[in-house]
Amino acid sequence: MNRINTPHLTSDYSSANTPPTQHRFYIDLPLLVLILLLMAVSLGVLYSAAGFDRMAEQALRFGIGLVVMAFVLLVPQNVIRFFTPLVYLVMVALLVAVELVGVSINGSQRWLNIGITQIQPSELAKLAIPLMLAYYFYARPLPPKWYDILLSLVVIFLPAGLVFKQPDLGTAVLVAASGLILLFLAGISWRLIGVALVLLLIAGPMFWHNGMAPYQKERVMTFLNPESDPT
Repeated sequence: MNRINTPHLTSDYSSANTPPTQHRFYIDLPLLVLILLLMAVSLGVLYSAAGFDRMAEQALRFGIGLVVMAFVLLVPQNVIRFFTPLVYLVMVALLVAVELVGVSINGSQRWLNIGITQIQPSELAKLAIPLMLAYYFYARPLPPKWYDILLSLVVIFLPAGLVFKQPDLGTAVLVAASGLILLFLAGISWRLIGVALVLLLIAGPMFWHNGMAPYQKERVMTFLNPESDPT
């Protein structure tokens, strides 16, 4: 993994001569191709499993997502950086609100009633956490120092813990992964990664016996052995 010793991160489409208010439309073409291929494969799988109507519904959602992505690409980076801390704080506040006054469905309190509809703030966490970490590391040297890593873990596991408490183990894992992957890309040492894996192996059995509900264990076993699912 490359170690970056520059005082801040720079983007591929900005330069020292570019005014901070100027914005160039930029697309990571290989990433876009991979996203489109993933969409196409998933639509094919959905068509074979559920038919044309369900595939068409999902294709419409994909189309809306691509339009939103195009609009986001038009937003200057400095504007996104300016609002990132606010987005993160709002996300945490919404997760706390779910814990206090959230709507309980099938034994899980994951939704927040805002009058005209219900929202699931844990979905916002998947975006807010990577944005917040990118905001934090933007003006700091890489690889991160130990205190940067410690603060990053707080940024990651505060919302992930709130999601897990709903309870929603699957989404909590995805929320944590969205931040841990960015922390990995920031350049933490392989020694720290090894220590984290050892601690995970030690804590895993205790978490399995004391931290997981029976239905969560059943889902994990079904994931590891799909043939064990009676349905």
